[in-house]
Amino acid sequence: MIEKKVKVYFPGLNALRFLAAFLVFASHVELLKSRNGFENYYYTPTVYALGGSAVTFFFVLSGFLITYLLFIEKDVTGKISLGQFYLRRILRIWPLYYTVVLAGFFIFPHIPYLQDSLSGNLNDDFYSKLLLFLLLLPNVSYVLFPHTPYISPAWSIGVEEQFYLAWPWLLSRTKKPLRLFIVLLIGIYLIKVILSLILLISNNQADEIVQIGLNIMYFTRFECMIIGAIFAYILHRKKVGLIKILFNKYLQIFAYIAIIALLGTGFQIPALNQIIYSSLFGIIILNLSSNPATIFKLENKILNYLGQISFGLYMYHELSIGISIHFLKDLSFNFNNSGPNLLLYTFALLVTIGIASLSYFLLEKPFLKLKTRFSKIATN
Repeated sequence: MIEKKVKVYFPGLNALRFLAAFLVFASHVELLKSRNGFENYYYTPTVYALGGSAVTFFFVLSGFLITYLLFIEKDVTGKISLGQFYLRRILRIWPLYYTVVLAGFFIFPHIPYLQDSLSGNLNDDFYSKLLLFLLLLPNVSYVLFPHTPYISPAWSIGVEEQFYLAWPWLLSRTKKPLRLFIVLLIGIYLIKVILSLILLISNNQADEIVQIGLNIMYFTRFECMIIGAIFAYILHRKKVGLIKILFNKYLQIFAYIAIIALLGTGFQIPALNQIIYSSLFGIIILNLSSNPATIFKLENKILNYLGQISFGLYMYHELSIGISIHFLKDLSFNFNNSGPNLLLYTFALLVTIGIASLSYFLLEKPFLKLKTRFSKIATN
């Protein structure tokens, strides 16, 4: 007898994935132009904020979706299967992650066509960086050592894998998840405050270690995923009063305008940045995925497909941009002018979509089919 799976479908999430991946892509076009000696806008407040804010969005979305699915699994089966959860993560993440990482260390550096101003950094602390990437700690490598060309987006994948190592275990053992989420958030910010105070009042060699700790915490944005989980809790537990407030049309409008204003001005409140962005993104995710009266609807075939391959878009985009810059440069295009810039963006995006599509069908999809065997929930 074939077991019938519970279906969970959130409209608009694939479109959101693609839009976030595109913002990272746009930010990194400017970054790679910088590395190749062209005029660029990477260090303007808006462009600089785009990539980091989009990654924050990915973290919130991930925390929302995976926490909600774990709640449903517990409803359906009476428990959360840790073994099956870890198998699903391995089958979804590891094939693409390790393919790109190993190529970044052993193949890309030997292709002269892909050399840029960071290429010489790979040999510095080569084995230390390789070990950290293999242990799914690329965010630590990102802080301790020079960046590794074309695979630096992997840092956020490592953060998610670290978070989900403990997350299902915590959810399976708590009877009051909201209290758990709040305690964890407070704990994270207390650690940040304590480290910041030590740095402020200290005058010794420990300062460097404390600063490294703060930098690692900046990239290890567990609080973003926890905020996503809080929105999942509100939806799953049907907190009607809160849902009514969060579904309010004017709150939706405020969330969109606030995000545009923050990104447009590059305005930052360092201590609260992740909380502010994550909360606004949570409102948008909840409404687009669950509110029948959402003010925007993003469900269509093209965006669904692009969202479906968004993991590949994210992991391959730096490589695709590098290829595109060198190819167009060899054709004597000068990216200091607007026409060639538009061509670069278009060409690099098409290359990224092409590589991500090949990766999805040839590398990822066989593992995704296998992954469904270890899931009680069918999702989008």
